Amino acid sequence: MTSWRPFPTHDIRDALRHARVVIVVERTDDPAAGDGPLTRDVKAALQPLGAIGVRGPRVLSAAAGLGSRDVSAGDLAGLLAWASTWTPGPTSRTFAVSGVRHPLAVPRADLDRVL
Repeated sequence: MTSWRPFPTHDIRDALRHARVVIVVERTDDPAAGDGPLTRDVKAALQPLGAIGVRGPRVLSAAAGLGSRDVSAGDLAGLLAWASTWTPGPTSRTFAVSGVRHPLAVPRADLDRVL
């Protein structure tokens, strides 16, 4: 897919409505905004669930592949490990970075050790 317009709002909402946590991984970082552009679209698609009393998933945002770097399986596994231990709270962050040195970087998982 080369374009997200028109955004598949209903398809996203139907696919994610029963999830507990969703990670939106983007190849961009929008430092002046709270989330990346795709994350904002996903959150907007899920927002109507609350209006009908359905608790939608917590949406976490991650930037990976910045600077044209490849995104490895270990990067994605590290993000999944971060999301699997995520709990809401006053110090919980909903944004992470993978694959580059950054204050919010999530460590890459060593998949050779897992297997």
